[in-house]
Amino acid sequence: MSNRLSLLLLAACTSTYAQSNFATLSGRVQDPAQTSISGARVTVTAKATATARQTVTNAEGLFEVPSLVPGEYSLTVSATGFADQSRNIVLEVGQHMGLDLALQLGERHETVNVEASGRI
Repeated sequence: MSNRLSLLLLAACTSTYAQSNFATLSGRVQDPAQTSISGARVTVTAKATATARQTVTNAEGLFEVPSLVPGEYSLTVSATGFADQSRNIVLEVGQHMGLDLALQLGERHETVNVEASGRI
């Protein structure tokens, strides 16, 4: 009986600690023909603190930015030969937001601003 109670308490504690107080942002970056863009720079900047995190898309155009504090962010994606794209997003506790982004051909000084918010 004592062993069962100990296992039950251990399982309850483990599931409590497994919950995350952070959010994750991930997605795919593609060109207008829906071909993956490898090496695109993804910058996520917290609006409250101006703290920025950067990553680069892999060969499949995928990126992931884990362990983000919930709040408002500015997301900017840039790649050589494409216009930059920016979005404002709001992340919530435990959220895993997935975004698929299509960059348009153009110069880097061009910026497309899109507002996005929601739960996924």
